[in-house]
Amino acid sequence: MPAPARTAQTLDLTVTSLGGLGDGLSTHEGVNAYVPFGLPGEKLRCHITRRNRHGIWADIDAVLEPSADRVAAPCRHFGSPGDACGGCSLQHMSPPAYAAFKQQLVEKSAARFPGVHILPLEQTGPHGRRRASFKVRAGKLGVEIGFYAGDSHHLVALKECPVLEPAIENALPMFAQALSRLSVTPQELSVALLDSGLDVMIRADVSPSLADNAELSQMAEKLDLARLSWDDGYGASPLLSRRPARVRFGEVDVEAPPGSFLQASGRGQKAITAHVRAFANEAKYVTDLFSGCGTYSFPLSSIANVTAYEGDGAMVEAATRAANAHGLSGKVEFYKRNLAHSPVLRHELKRCDTVIINPPRGGASEQMMALSASMVKRIVMVSCNPASFVRDAKLLTEGGYALRVLVGIDQFHWSSHLELVALFMKES
Repeated sequence: MPAPARTAQTLDLTVTSLGGLGDGLSTHEGVNAYVPFGLPGEKLRCHITRRNRHGIWADIDAVLEPSADRVAAPCRHFGSPGDACGGCSLQHMSPPAYAAFKQQLVEKSAARFPGVHILPLEQTGPHGRRRASFKVRAGKLGVEIGFYAGDSHHLVALKECPVLEPAIENALPMFAQALSRLSVTPQELSVALLDSGLDVMIRADVSPSLADNAELSQMAEKLDLARLSWDDGYGASPLLSRRPARVRFGEVDVEAPPGSFLQASGRGQKAITAHVRAFANEAKYVTDLFSGCGTYSFPLSSIANVTAYEGDGAMVEAATRAANAHGLSGKVEFYKRNLAHSPVLRHELKRCDTVIINPPRGGASEQMMALSASMVKRIVMVSCNPASFVRDAKLLTEGGYALRVLVGIDQFHWSSHLELVALFMKES
């Protein structure tokens, strides 16, 4: 079949590699060209969508010479940038090529640090994401629930999602039906699959009416929700709790507040926790920073005393209640603290031999600088962003820490996101 005719609006590009976001990388007239859904080795006919000082971005009009690693996407919502839901960027890659790309991200994260032992990538696979926030809008046929297309506010109403836990994916049509019957259209629907069932939070500008509450109660019964909360802009409040919204960390059940931090997948949490425990296996006194509801504090409480810090007061209170209920008071202590503005300092870590830190996506430069000045023997970092990981790791190495071991956990399937778990040891 002959190639489509070239017009003044098109250009041919050959992809040489993949960038950190999964875009195909090429060049055009001496500048970088970024092509979503392009694969290395492919020749593509494209049109330019935007330019800036960093280069150009182009969408594919036709694949002139496909890569042997190009496969059919498993989801109907995966496609061109304007039509794709924006959640996945790599469904068009064969599984071996995809795994190799993720392992390369791990290797690139370690490249600036000599002597790092890189462990094999661990993949959690599809149908595993246990939390998601969906956009909501009123359409011609009722309320639609989905994700925004990439770089736009065009909502793609979901008919399926092979990334999600089936319990969430299967509930989407019933959520849409119930929300269509409310007097107000919410802006967002957040769903988390906890160990005790679905935990749902609805965000809207106003509070629900009495009739809305009755409709929502019926929805909760039909879907067997554990808890349903409503956020009208002044914080989330439970509308009804049919049973405790529990999540288990180690051997401890925590009743998590609405919107609590939760690793993206249960399989991911299990893999990350296993590496954290392995890296901290000789710990006696642990400091857990950005501790959430005790994701790592409780699993480590079986081998060490743990002092945990978290900026969200509701999560601190929930973790403290769980510690008391399980007889761990004095063994695991939780404190509310904004670590971005008030980092834990060297003199506060004199007794500590191991720090666990799970910084936010943007990193934690203030806390890392404080840690770099400490004499703590080992630091275990859990990071969901390779770029901020490199920045934070550099601060630690400037303080005399060596990055010894690094592993990637691919719990963000078919995306360019990657979880990293790293062991740093004090050398000077």
